[in-house]
Amino acid sequence: MALAFAKDGANVLVNTRNRQTLEDVYGELCAVSSGNHRKYLADVGDLDQINAMCDYMIKEMGGIDILVTNAAETGRWPFLAVTPEIMDTHIKANIKGVLFLNQRASMDMIRRKVPGRIINFSSIAASKPHRLQIPYDTTKGAIETITRAAALELAPFGITVNAVSPACVKRDDTLNIVDDRPKEACRYEQPILRWGEPEDVAWLIEFLASDYAAFITGDVIPIDGGMAIQS
Repeated sequence: MALAFAKDGANVLVNTRNRQTLEDVYGELCAVSSGNHRKYLADVGDLDQINAMCDYMIKEMGGIDILVTNAAETGRWPFLAVTPEIMDTHIKANIKGVLFLNQRASMDMIRRKVPGRIINFSSIAASKPHRLQIPYDTTKGAIETITRAAALELAPFGITVNAVSPACVKRDDTLNIVDDRPKEACRYEQPILRWGEPEDVAWLIEFLASDYAAFITGDVIPIDGGMAIQS
């Protein structure tokens, strides 16, 4: 997503809580575009770090026009083994992080009278839960509610708020199983018999951030190879 936005002329602030990942992505970003790009190491599960990052972006880049919230805490635990501590970790990053990033970005958009765009990441898991991932799936459902509620209140300011709901997209943590998964198994997961590419998601995000999507708000858009349409 960062690379796609940069290639099309946006100034991008890239954020993660992992320093090496941050440096790697920022390096790629600067290689494809000479825009006013920035990097910021922060954990979006921490409100003070959220505020510091937004203050930095407003000061160094002039403001926030587009926000994409795609950080997420995840893990695997049996239902009977989920603890309050595990839930708190997921709530901090996946619910509070999304809500307060949406809030800070929209406050800046309103202040500058910018018809901004906010795109949150849900997951197909919000409606079709995984086994052993109740904390993650529960918080993804909450993100969809935040998206709809924020869209209602921000529409009068010309700000749209939408969410995307991906499934089976190639990432570093899934590449070890992509090539080993039989096509017959894939057939029962999604009608389009391939995994999604990161670019598939990036193009949808860019569309939602564009003027072409100005009349779309409060929606959760699947990008799942058709998985959601079958039983």
